[in-house]
Amino acid sequence: MTRKFPVGLQLKAGKFLSGFGRTNELHTHYWDFADRPLVHQAIFGDEGLNEIGARLTWVAPTEVYLLLGSELLMGENESSFGRTGFEQPQEGVNVASVNGPGLLVGYLESSVDIGDAAVLAGVSGAYGSSRFDEDFSAGAANSSAHSGHTSVVGCDLTVKYLLDAIRYVSFQVEYLWRRTEGTLYSLDALQQMNQSSLEKRQAGLYAQAVMKLDLRLRAGVRVDYLNQNELVEAGLESALSQPLPRYSCMVEYNPTEFSRIRLQYNYDRSMTDDVSGSTPPIHELNLQVNLAIGAHGAHSF
Repeated sequence: MTRKFPVGLQLKAGKFLSGFGRTNELHTHYWDFADRPLVHQAIFGDEGLNEIGARLTWVAPTEVYLLLGSELLMGENESSFGRTGFEQPQEGVNVASVNGPGLLVGYLESSVDIGDAAVLAGVSGAYGSSRFDEDFSAGAANSSAHSGHTSVVGCDLTVKYLLDAIRYVSFQVEYLWRRTEGTLYSLDALQQMNQSSLEKRQAGLYAQAVMKLDLRLRAGVRVDYLNQNELVEAGLESALSQPLPRYSCMVEYNPTEFSRIRLQYNYDRSMTDDVSGSTPPIHELNLQVNLAIGAHGAHSF
């Protein structure tokens, strides 16, 4: 990553967490909760949008903070994108791999101060090739593969109000929407191939409030919500489980600035595969301990 470029430009290359949205770029030890927001996990997977590529950002020379960013990435995300082709010679299927980068990301964020409150808002977009092969090339029964393109858009808002030099209250909300279009190839139980158009749409948000009570203690609540979960195959829409909520609360104690002990409870109804929603909820209790060792750069707002 460059230290200093003219006119507010900065270039970064290698493998890094994309600047898409508010949460994706944050390292796990800096999260306000023990787990990734539900919508981020559904759309970008357990590791988030973590890719090889290059990023160019520009900070405008204005009194109000304004950042424009663009990224050219390989596009190997486990949940929304993919580059590797597949084939089934017996059925005449040969989908080529994507040569070179297959994912383009762009985002805009701005921040203003209103009294003792800092407000940060942003919009993001991603578009790339989508390739998935679930044992289709191996000719396995009940296997499938998909070729197409995926679009993801998001918007986020963070408000942080300072009560005094130590205490604050922060509110954060982020919404993501994904659409995948392409062709689905599948082999049934008798290994007969079917080919059809496929469209998947998924969307959701999370909203959280966190308060720093004193120098060492914080507490917070979060609501995760997947409000769209649709699948259209060959023009026919399938009924999938929706909406899918999860509710979380946490309290944490920071013995030092390099350590954290956090207790979090989740009431999770997102894992149901029952359209009626009658599947019992999952009650989850997490005890998390974070220790930071060695030099570490300052985090962004």
